[in-house]
Amino acid sequence: MLFRSSRLVLALCAVLANHAYAADQFSVRPQQLQNLGITLSTLSPSSSSSLSVSYPAKVILMPDQEQVVSSALNALVTQVMVQDGMAVKAGQPLLRLQSPELSSLQLNLAQAASQSRLAQAAWAREQELFTTGITPQRRLLEAESARQQADAALTQSRVALQLAGMTSAAIQRLEKGGKPESDLLIVAPTAGVINAMSIHPGQRVQPTDALLHLIRPTPAWVEIQLPIATANRYRPGITLQVGDPAINAKLVSLSPVAGGTQTVSARAQLLSKPSQPWLPGTVLSAKLPVIGGAWLLPQAAITRQGAQAYIFVRSKEGFDARPVTVSATSGQLVRVEGPLKAGEQVAVSNIIALKGIWLGESGMEEE
Repeated sequence: MLFRSSRLVLALCAVLANHAYAADQFSVRPQQLQNLGITLSTLSPSSSSSLSVSYPAKVILMPDQEQVVSSALNALVTQVMVQDGMAVKAGQPLLRLQSPELSSLQLNLAQAASQSRLAQAAWAREQELFTTGITPQRRLLEAESARQQADAALTQSRVALQLAGMTSAAIQRLEKGGKPESDLLIVAPTAGVINAMSIHPGQRVQPTDALLHLIRPTPAWVEIQLPIATANRYRPGITLQVGDPAINAKLVSLSPVAGGTQTVSARAQLLSKPSQPWLPGTVLSAKLPVIGGAWLLPQAAITRQGAQAYIFVRSKEGFDARPVTVSATSGQLVRVEGPLKAGEQVAVSNIIALKGIWLGESGMEEE
């Protein structure tokens, strides 16, 4: 009894399978095909360079491309000489600050420079006296120690002013007895582009405050968000296009999938400079080549029943409605994947008429 039931179940499954397959096949006579004006196209594998797909991208910076400019002193901003997006050269003035602490640091430097000169003179005198045998070596060693301590104090005072933002030229003038500076001029430590500047004249700043960010926008980098299903087709080293007008870039890395997201972050480096610097955060479009075995068809060849895409493949009796996956679109072309073979013929015009015949024979309702 159990054996007979099993055979019955298998037979029923076969009937259902044949019915499902038959439902996707429908007859179209040659004369009817001509009357409907159906055009056929022969399938050929698509090349990876013939179709591209666009993904959102954003300009980013590498850690070594950004430098924060700040003050080591509590100060008042008296003048701002630059603005966001401005290109500056190394040593170019950026800001002018006033700080009571600056006077104290300059006084320390002046005193340290004076002590260093006195210690140097005392050491030279003791060395001469020791050479002639007038003083013992102990006096010379004491003078040498005093000279080294004075030099160390002078170096410390120089570094304090350098950290505060004073230029080397201003420090040298002060060491030689020059007039103390009444304010502090902050200059660009390197060439770059001003970015993320939020200060204004009259604002008080602290040592922990970032006055502005100085970035080096070249080489430019972009971060591209790729769907997980698509990302595994790409490998570092492929060439893509970014922006409009398009600039070639090289895919450098693919990050692991972040928890809770359905995308993978890909990073690419531009192979040439854009006409204007791209600032971080700028949103662009990146076009990646379609990679993998697939088929190129006109959009007119695709029909949908519910959420499923189909194409009509020519058969001996008429057509097969084949389910396919549309993985990319470019202009009037689509890239499809599915149970297809090279050399098969696909209907590419008047698809609505074929869909009506198909649904009429299968008993399905059009969606």
